[in-house]
Amino acid sequence: MRPLDWPTPRLVDFVAESLGAHRGTWVVGPPGAIAEFAFRDQKPDQVTVDGRTVTALARGCALRLSLGDRVKAVEFGRWPAIALVMPRAGGELPVATGLASLGPDKDAILAAERGAALFDLGLGRAEARFCIRTGDAALRTALDAAMGADLGAVMTALGHALFEKSPTRVVESALARAEITAPIPPPGGRSPEGPHTHLLPPILAKGRKTPPQLDLPDDYVLGAAFYPKRERS
Repeated sequence: MRPLDWPTPRLVDFVAESLGAHRGTWVVGPPGAIAEFAFRDQKPDQVTVDGRTVTALARGCALRLSLGDRVKAVEFGRWPAIALVMPRAGGELPVATGLASLGPDKDAILAAERGAALFDLGLGRAEARFCIRTGDAALRTALDAAMGADLGAVMTALGHALFEKSPTRVVESALARAEITAPIPPPGGRSPEGPHTHLLPPILAKGRKTPPQLDLPDDYVLGAAFYPKRERS
């Protein structure tokens, strides 16, 4: 790994350009619970910069990256990848170990979604959380009834309903928020080539905070990772 000596304005420019030109895939979340802001050929419909915040909107997804002074870029040459990292002190989120209601999603990227209910699935992780957002009354009732249940119990009880309703998945770190509205594939189905999420309890159970190829010192946390698009042969 190699730290990139980029001041914040340079980092903002890099993020905005990578999104606007679709130069690769942005990923938020730990192994087993990720959101991928990815496209094959098309580009995001809109990329905006507001100070140190970069927001991208596209069909099926939205992404927001907040790039304060504590955010640093690190390059992993072998992979290759660029990770946005923060010091662990101040770079972690509140930890939920069971399904928890977070109330209306006041931080939703689109204003129209800020009245929908947000539920933390309770990964028990400080570096990121995986949530679902819904305005569906029946699904909200079912989630309220399962409050406090661990992820395995939630998936056993509500997995079919989550697939059927396909609520918005919201994956957050201290510096990034990805919202995926693309449909959840059926059991055994393949994820779409575009924006999607993966929620895989067996991989989560391994406890990794980053992919093996993006190992960080213990005093840093991964906020988001960028994987450049590979040239087609």
